[in-house]
Amino acid sequence: MGDEYAIRSMKAPGTAYQNHPELGSDPQPSHMSGYTNDPYDNGGVHLNSGIPNHVFYLAATAVGGYAWEKVGRVWYAAMCDKALVPYNTGFSQFKEATLNKSVSLFGEGNQVTNAIGDAWNNAGV
Repeated sequence: MGDEYAIRSMKAPGTAYQNHPELGSDPQPSHMSGYTNDPYDNGGVHLNSGIPNHVFYLAATAVGGYAWEKVGRVWYAAMCDKALVPYNTGFSQFKEATLNKSVSLFGEGNQVTNAIGDAWNNAGV
């Protein structure tokens, strides 16, 4: 086998590939301090996806178990929320949606809700 590269790392955005012959090095940030408004990427929609991806990873590993059973349910419910308008929803609004959906599903002060809040805060959102 030759060199193998990942496309994304949810655990450590920005480390999926380094010195790729065609792509260079992974530019994804894991924290808002690395946020980039890239006009060639609709404001950075793909590049900055490392931030919420990392938040999901942090929350899922903090909760443990199968990610789709708890944190995955919250993410899916938030993404289906009709109040979030495509192209006008920022990370702060999505953070609030995930927290609200988590409270609806698991309750205020629940391990899942706390893990999601902590993960967003750790990513600077």
